[in-house]
Amino acid sequence: MTNSPPDFVHLHVHTQYSLLDGAIRIDALFKRAAEFRMDAVAITDHGSMFGVLEFYEKAKKAGIKPIIGCECYVAPRRLTDKTPLDHKGLTHLILLAENPEGYRNLCNLATVAQLKGFYYKPRIDKEILKEHSNGLIALSACLNGEIPRRIQEGKLDQADQAAYAYLDIFGEKNFFLEVQNNGIDAQENVNQVLMDMSHRLSIPVVASNDCHYLDREDVHAHDVLLCIQTGKTVQEADRLKFRTDQLYFKSKTEMFDYFKEFPETLSHSVDIARRCDLEFDFDTYHFPRFETPSGQTVEDLFEKRVREGFQREFKRIKAKDPEVDETVYLDRLENELAVISNMGFQSYFLIVADFISFAKENNIPVGPGRGSAAGSLVANSLGITDLDPIAY
Repeated sequence: MTNSPPDFVHLHVHTQYSLLDGAIRIDALFKRAAEFRMDAVAITDHGSMFGVLEFYEKAKKAGIKPIIGCECYVAPRRLTDKTPLDHKGLTHLILLAENPEGYRNLCNLATVAQLKGFYYKPRIDKEILKEHSNGLIALSACLNGEIPRRIQEGKLDQADQAAYAYLDIFGEKNFFLEVQNNGIDAQENVNQVLMDMSHRLSIPVVASNDCHYLDREDVHAHDVLLCIQTGKTVQEADRLKFRTDQLYFKSKTEMFDYFKEFPETLSHSVDIARRCDLEFDFDTYHFPRFETPSGQTVEDLFEKRVREGFQREFKRIKAKDPEVDETVYLDRLENELAVISNMGFQSYFLIVADFISFAKENNIPVGPGRGSAAGSLVANSLGITDLDPIAY
């Protein structure tokens, strides 16, 4: 009877949401994780968090702990620097949300990367990273991480400097050197140097596999994805190609067979998974608060604008139909105001009215109203819709 391998958690996984790079479908991922008796899995898509909600909900349904993360692109200089050198010098960094604060920071970083840092890829820099580092656990990433890249270049002093920089940003308990079992020759050398660096700098090491597809035989389909991404054909020699078929979702046994001389690298993956404790709240509304003039509450401003808007709209209605029954409108208005107030939707209506008003003032076409909103007298009074919901 053989002993079962040590526990292990995949902390570096690219799903279908790593567009034209990840080929792991989320349903199949959790089915495989269950087959491998893995009770936790991370999502770390490239530069985005588009798949997080689907991943979280399906993980919970499968009884598997979801670890929310992202493989970020880090600019070599500042976000404002956008030259070919800054694109070529991009490096990777794995970030995992340890708690709700970490998740909020991860969302902030992903947003900044898309809206402010985008240059070929959604990018962050170390300055913005330091501002949003609380609650995050960082891994040094694949061969395209800053530390592995400096090692491959033979610049060990710069690799050490980069490690110290990330230690300073995240704290010594929150930054890990990442060794991988991916079948790439360069990785073997990098792994050895990272293990030595771990001893010299007292930085823990964690094992991963940088999963891009589910099964080993999926490597050919994944190669086609890369060709589509780069506008190349599979026959072209001078193109992006992963020189390995090992970037699949490996079992605990496969990971142990490779890292059996360094079992602590596997146990660290479990420790990190245990630390990541994040629960999404689907029962509470999370609307932004509408900014009001000083001394005025959102509730008071909402009711004031609705009643003023109703008087304005009703004058138009009465001008068309002098016999109209105002009581019908007032009863409807009071009922809607009570419902919206009880649900706390005042900010929501004011925000929608604000951007509809902006659109109309700037000659941006908007419709007369659609769906259930078109039946709301409050929406009509705020100028969100143009239809009289009693007449229509």
